[in-house]
Amino acid sequence: MEEDEPKEWVAQVELGVLITFISLPQGGNDLKRIRFSENLLEDGNHLYRFLDNDPFVSECLNIPRGITEAKPNPIIEIASRLRLLSYAIFEAYTSEDGKHVDLLKYLRTVDKLQRVEVHDMLREEKLAFFINLYNIMAIHAILVWVHPAGALERRRLLGDFRYVVGGSNYSLSAIQNGILGGNQRPPYNFMKPFAAKDKCSQVALSYPEPLIHFALVSGNQSGPVLRCYSPGNIDKELMEAVSNFLGNGGVIIDFEAKVASLSKILQWFNIDFGKNELEVMKHISNYLEPTVSKALLELLSNSQLKMSRKGKNCSWSEPATEEFLQLLVEYTTDNVGGIPPTPVYTQWVGILRAKHNHICTVDQMRTKYQRFRRDYGLMRAIKNESGLGWGEEKQEVQCPDWKWEQYYD
Repeated sequence: MEEDEPKEWVAQVELGVLITFISLPQGGNDLKRIRFSENLLEDGNHLYRFLDNDPFVSECLNIPRGITEAKPNPIIEIASRLRLLSYAIFEAYTSEDGKHVDLLKYLRTVDKLQRVEVHDMLREEKLAFFINLYNIMAIHAILVWVHPAGALERRRLLGDFRYVVGGSNYSLSAIQNGILGGNQRPPYNFMKPFAAKDKCSQVALSYPEPLIHFALVSGNQSGPVLRCYSPGNIDKELMEAVSNFLGNGGVIIDFEAKVASLSKILQWFNIDFGKNELEVMKHISNYLEPTVSKALLELLSNSQLKMSRKGKNCSWSEPATEEFLQLLVEYTTDNVGGIPPTPVYTQWVGILRAKHNHICTVDQMRTKYQRFRRDYGLMRAIKNESGLGWGEEKQEVQCPDWKWEQYYD
């Protein structure tokens, strides 16, 4: 080798990591390549150090301080702490003042998820851990990105909001369909969440658990109630979640008209419960009260049940609508700026049923309330843009000076 040719030498900076340097003609050295000994990256301590180069990892929101080299934490310990913290956060979110949310403490806990081992978890542990993680990620996502306004925003929230767990990044969709769904294709998708060689596929449940749809909360109106799940009682708690969901508008059956309708969730994931809607109805009869289940099965056996696509909607008569508006006016007069809680809605459902024979669920009434608010906001926007208003005291059209000046000009 001639003297002006650049020289190369190899340094082993730590076990298995070989760096090749090259001398520069003007002096100094430059990095040429980095090599690793065989099977080195199977050691988790080395794997985590190179996660910073993963483009998806930089977008994961449970690692605000970057990849840590701290000692890995036992998954059972972190899952337990996360579950207890979830209880506290959920309790805070359901309180009236909402002043007990400690998101900083939460972020310090989920930061540790990047260094856990999830492959050796039992089925019950995986179910409880990933359901709780999904729900609390969904809360985090909505707080950071705001509630999705449409299908595209919802798809982005489910697919792009990610956490690093055990050295891999997981989206909400990957947890729901990949882990808890046994790596099956999501609705309206052509590919499975995890490829065959993806190490995340080793974490997935051996078979999909359909009852997760009654436990996963992502902020949509037809979703289930938010709660925490524990490994020791996961199957019992999922059964309770099913009963709660179906009893609060998840399925609506009019035995007199012999018509039934399913919530959006049961429509989206009907493949997990049957080949068609009638099979889905037969499946969910197992979770209804005995008398209701018996009556439903009789209709199904005689092919008398018709399915409606209305889902969570119901028909509002004019008297029922006026009564509901009056109830809202009385409530907001006594509770300025307040949103009616569930017990108030439950009372109103009984009032409308007794006075007007109007059958609806709490969720349907809450949907009607949201539509009232939307329509009222639209009317205010139109009024403000036109500059015209109505004076209740003098019962006359009002117009601000700036609007008259436009006409004068």
